[in-house]
Amino acid sequence: MDISPDHVHVWWIGLDDHDAHRLADLYRDLGLFERRRHADLSRRLFRNRFTVAHAALRRILARYLDAEPSDLRLSENRWGKPALDMGVPAPQFSLSHVEGTAVLVVTRSRAVGVDIERRRADAFTSAVAVRHFPSDEARLLARLTPTRRGAVFLRLWTRKEASVKAVGGRLADGLALPVASGGRTLLVPCPSGGGGLLRARDLRAPRHHAAAVALTGAAPFRVVHRYWQL
Repeated sequence: MDISPDHVHVWWIGLDDHDAHRLADLYRDLGLFERRRHADLSRRLFRNRFTVAHAALRRILARYLDAEPSDLRLSENRWGKPALDMGVPAPQFSLSHVEGTAVLVVTRSRAVGVDIERRRADAFTSAVAVRHFPSDEARLLARLTPTRRGAVFLRLWTRKEASVKAVGGRLADGLALPVASGGRTLLVPCPSGGGGLLRARDLRAPRHHAAAVALTGAAPFRVVHRYWQL
């Protein structure tokens, strides 16, 4: 499978409603590191969702590389950003999941980050915004009704986290990023502090959720939605 330089493939992955036989088949695709993480999860539901998300990631990436899912070599940086370690030019990707939904984004070469979140309690959103967001964003949220505040907070949060994941940094480094201006697409300063810009864009997401994708560089990009099925 090929991908144009200015495109981002956004893969939506359902994590629930897989029977034991399918889960066992998916588990066989996982690498040793993933199996160790799987074993550390406390609940069966979490383990099942982890299996589907990470096996789907491998199966999708394998299609771009014309390889077997179990043959893919993955590595992580110090903050947990994964990458393909194949010794050849490989797609860039990012994975995020919440409850029963995962989203995987893939680009040809631009570093990319994605985040999806579900609405949280209003007390949490207000406290985080006051403590960590730029003052204009905290004031913006304070003026809104609780329902509207939760939706706007999620939009800001996912833009920040996607931007941080694109550069492989820590979320703590990105909470102060200014992301309230612009429409669904905006330019964001590089969270690493080394200069440069990222282009972030909101994604269509399930009800009560928000999602965003961010790519390094200021060049525009086109989103192509895809849906993974076993």
